[in-house]
Amino acid sequence: MTTRYVQPLESIQDKIDESSNGDVIIVHEGIYGAIDFGGKAITIQNNEDDFVKIDGGLFHRCVTFDTSETSTSILSGITVANGYAKSDNEQYGGGVYIGTGCSPKLKNCIIEDCKADYSGGGVFCKADSAAVFENCIIQDCQCSIDSTSYYGGGVGIETMGVSGGNTFTNCLIINNYSYGDGGGVYCSATSGGDHTLLNCTIYGNEAVGDGGGVYIGNSSLEIKNCIIYGNTGNSISDDINGSTSATPTISYSCIYGRIINYTYTSCITNDPLFTDADDDDFTLKWNSPCIDTGTNTGVTISTDLAGNTRTEDGNGDGTQTVDMGCYEDVTPTLADTTRNRHLLQALLPPGLAWNQEEGSNLTNLLQGFAREFARIASRAKDLIIERSPQKTTELIKEHEHDFDIPDTCIELAGSYRERRNVLHTKQIATGRQDKAYFIELADSLKLTIVIIQYGVFLIGTNGIGDRIGSEGRLPLFTVGVEFNHGSPCELIQTYYCLMQKYKPAQSVDLWSYFGPGYTNGFSSGYNSMPESNKKGGFSSGFSMAFDTYNYSYQMEKFEGGFTRGFTRGFSANKWVDSDTFQWGGFSRGFTKGFDVFYSITNQYN
Repeated sequence: MTTRYVQPLESIQDKIDESSNGDVIIVHEGIYGAIDFGGKAITIQNNEDDFVKIDGGLFHRCVTFDTSETSTSILSGITVANGYAKSDNEQYGGGVYIGTGCSPKLKNCIIEDCKADYSGGGVFCKADSAAVFENCIIQDCQCSIDSTSYYGGGVGIETMGVSGGNTFTNCLIINNYSYGDGGGVYCSATSGGDHTLLNCTIYGNEAVGDGGGVYIGNSSLEIKNCIIYGNTGNSISDDINGSTSATPTISYSCIYGRIINYTYTSCITNDPLFTDADDDDFTLKWNSPCIDTGTNTGVTISTDLAGNTRTEDGNGDGTQTVDMGCYEDVTPTLADTTRNRHLLQALLPPGLAWNQEEGSNLTNLLQGFAREFARIASRAKDLIIERSPQKTTELIKEHEHDFDIPDTCIELAGSYRERRNVLHTKQIATGRQDKAYFIELADSLKLTIVIIQYGVFLIGTNGIGDRIGSEGRLPLFTVGVEFNHGSPCELIQTYYCLMQKYKPAQSVDLWSYFGPGYTNGFSSGYNSMPESNKKGGFSSGFSMAFDTYNYSYQMEKFEGGFTRGFTRGFSANKWVDSDTFQWGGFSRGFTKGFDVFYSITNQYN
């Protein structure tokens, strides 16, 4: 076995070409080009904690296994990004491509920002493949850019052979997109193939078709100890959907939007209570229903995605049971609870009255106290974190109350990240009542304003003389707001509200608006002929009503709506055609009363 090192500006592919089976390639921190294992049974890994990225530059695929690689072909600790499998070339698997019959192993890898014109934006597994993915993150990938015929934004599995079985363990699959089915994972097998999702968290994925989280074709996919939640698809079965002829095995998982045709064993639909999904923190809160509700059967990896020990006794019942999802709740540990119980038992008086045997009522009571003490101790560091408005999650409502949020002028933000930003802004705001402060306030809202601040003046007769009231001086300033095209009116309204809230109570503010967004909108409405050579909305309706003549599409002359009615009413005679005259409505009645006679069938009036 030979260990080879790759330094920045060197090529990983060159080292692969030089290597022999059993070699290890250690890559130092840097960004490198695409690689193809070429059938080599080698290990490629990052140097200790170095950040190593294989970047496709959105030009071609990043990593290829397509020459009968086995589990001895390993990629570890590498970030795979910006791969693009184009329709005129690679087509499938923008980040990682697993070819027919290949079974490599990928662990502790991140696959992100990749896309494929066909299937498998992040990862694509071809017929009879049996790859193993452990502790990997697949995020922000997309597939089938303009066609519903392809699938699998994060992962696309297509097994058309009689064997194969790709396994994803402790994987986080988030924020992927498919124009077809399967935003997170698409698994289709026309025959054979046993694929597995074990202790995976699948969240925030989207599909224009069905199965925002997972879509199951005619396959025998096994889903165990997983959280599939918060995904978006084309039906109420947003989290998991698929063919009614599929035969998946789904157990001990948290799945909310799901197709009713499948059997769900020991599954729940509760909110998993992530620590902060908006900030991509998918660890579990202490009261999550996913803690200790999985099954230990089939769990062979001793750590979770974060490297924490798996499994722990998360609910303190004395039994170590795996949690659902890719993260294990590690607080408090069984050792902490047991130690606390022994301390409490040591405080008891001697004697048979204080039964300390396992299972006794007293021991069970002390076990409950010990568990709670361990939880409090384990969360001491959380309390320190929660004290900061920039990091809080559980105490965010208390912080908002302290800072008078929601503000009467600002709508409450949606995500935790946005709410923290509002809190931090209020926390560091110094606040003043001068011109510079209000200009800074406008800048924070991306508004351009001009403030002309006048000095105070005396209130009295002609500005001099006796003062009126105890406040003889009145501050006055004008606020000019620049209104550009696209300036959001709600921001101007927000600024006005904040100005009223923070300005000196005794001051008077006068407002004016300027800029092309304001004047153009105003003039377009009232100008008779703006640049479009059409009349403004107001002047057009106004002038058309009063103009004597207006041309229709038939090029016939018609009077304006108002003048037409007016002139017809007062005109004594109105020409209708070459043989007929008609009197106006008013003049006809008026002339009928005063004329001696008029001719209608030669009768006198």
